[in-house]
Order: sequence, then C-alpha cells, then structure tokens
Amino acid sequence: MTDEEIIKEWRSRLTTTQVAKVYMTAINSNLKKDEKKITKLQALAYVEPIIFEFETEGWKISK
Repeated sequence: MTDEEIIKEWRSRLTTTQVAKVYMTAINSNLKKDEKKITKLQALAYVEPIIFEFETEGWKISK
C-alpha cells in the first residue's frame, strides 16, 4: 500500500485503526511462507505518521 492509498482509505471515513487493519491485511497477504506477519500495532505505527503528516500539511495550506 502506498501513502496515497492510505490517505484515500482514511479520507473515505475510515478510522486510523481501520486503515491500519486494511494495511496489515494487505501486507500479510503478500508475505511468503517463512516471513513474519506484522501486527495491528506495527501497522498502526506505520499508518499514523502518514495520516498525521497529511493533516498537518493540510492545516498549513488552509491558513
């Protein structure tokens, strides 16, 4: 999932936790047999900064 896809999911009224779950499912479905799956907390740790940066960048533009 790219950053744009994460923002698109979030802007479609999903919560940050729901976006993280979608991200986790997408990543875990593409793993090979011996690779370790990511947890929901790891997915949330990846997704939250992307959404936060988008929000704060948006605030700067609107001022």
